[in-house]
Amino acid sequence: MQEVGGFVCEGELGRGTTASIQRARGPNGESVSLKIFHPNLLHNKLALSRIRREIALTATLSHPNI
Repeated sequence: MQEVGGFVCEGELGRGTTASIQRARGPNGESVSLKIFHPNLLHNKLALSRIRREIALTATLSHPNI
């Protein structure tokens, strides 16, 4: 199993052109999903800009299931 930032990935839920979605366990044992961006995007300025925008927008969301 792969560990990412204190989260333990348990399996892939899906994969797209920019990222994969992993089922994972958080540090407190909670079930979460992680979006892990493909490493090849690190060299693409447009992709990085879009990822940063997505992260900023996601950070503004407030819902008990997020």
